[in-house]
Amino acid sequence: MSNLGIALMDQGRDAEAEQEFRRALDEGNRLLGPDDPRTPAELHNLAWAVYFQRRYEEAEQLHRQALAAYQHVLGPKHPDTVIATQGLASTVLNEGHLDDAEKLNRQALSIWLRIVTPEDPRIAIIKFNLGDKLLRADHLHEAEQLVREALAIDGHFNGPEHTNTLKDQSLLARILISEGRYAEAEKIARGTLEIQSRTVGPQHPDALASLRELGKAMAYTHRYPEASKMFRDVIEMQDDSRGRGRAFLVWYYFACVATAANRPDDAVQYLEEATRRGYRDTFVLMTNNDLKSLRKNAHLHQLVAELKSPGARIRAP
Repeated sequence: MSNLGIALMDQGRDAEAEQEFRRALDEGNRLLGPDDPRTPAELHNLAWAVYFQRRYEEAEQLHRQALAAYQHVLGPKHPDTVIATQGLASTVLNEGHLDDAEKLNRQALSIWLRIVTPEDPRIAIIKFNLGDKLLRADHLHEAEQLVREALAIDGHFNGPEHTNTLKDQSLLARILISEGRYAEAEKIARGTLEIQSRTVGPQHPDALASLRELGKAMAYTHRYPEASKMFRDVIEMQDDSRGRGRAFLVWYYFACVATAANRPDDAVQYLEEATRRGYRDTFVLMTNNDLKSLRKNAHLHQLVAELKSPGARIRAP
C-alpha cells in the first residue's frame, strides 16, 4: 500500500496516493501499533500527499503528528526524526510562517551537522530548504550562498543529472532572477530544463518549475512571445497525452511568466485556466512574489473570492 502510494504520488496522482497512505496507516496501527517505526512513516507519507494537494493546514497537523511519533519512537536526533522536522518546516513555509520555517530548518541543520559530515547529501536538502525560506524573506545574498553550497554537495555526491542537483539549479535561477541577474539565470534554467525534459519529461513538476524560471528570465528581457511559445508547446503536449496529476501547474506558472512580462490580462486568464484544472490555493495567489504586481487587480480578487465561496466547484480538465 505504501509503495503504491509513493508511485502514485510520483505521478502527481496525489488524491489516489492519499487513499493508499490512509489504508496503510490504518493497517499499520492495527497490525504493528503506534510504537513501530513504520507507523509514523505512514503518517509522514500521508502528510506529503495532503501537502501536494495544497491542504496545508491539514498537512501541518499530520506532519506534527508524524514528528511527535518519531520523537517518541526513535528519539529527537534520529535521521527520520530530522527528516520529519524538515517536512513540517516545508509546510509552515507554504502557510507563510517564515520565522517558524526558518527555526525548524536551522534546528534540523544543527542536528544533521552533529550526526553526519558537512558534505552529506542530507545537509544539501536542509540548505536548499533554508535557501527557499530566505528567498521568500528577501534575504537574497544568504539564500544564494546556501543554495550554491547545496548544489556543490549534490553535484559531487549525486551527479549533475540527479533530481536534487537539478532542483538546486532551478532554485538558484529563481534567486538570480530576484537579484536581477537575468542572463545568468536563463543559462542555468535552460540547462536544467534540457536535462529534466530528457530524464523525467517536460510535464514533470520539476521540469515545469524550471520552465517557469526560464520563462521569467526571458520575460524580464522582453522576449515574452518566445517564452509563451515554450509554454504553449508543453500545454499542447499535455493535452495530447491527456496528462494526469498536477495539470494546473503549467497554467499557474504561465501566469507567473505573464506577470513578469507585465501582461496582467494574460496572467489572470491563465490563472482562471489553472483553477479550471484544479488549482485552488488562494493563499499562494495572494502572497506569491511572482504575482505581486497582480495584487490590486480586480479580476484576481474576484477569482480568489470565487474560490473561497462555500459553493465553489472546480471543473475537471
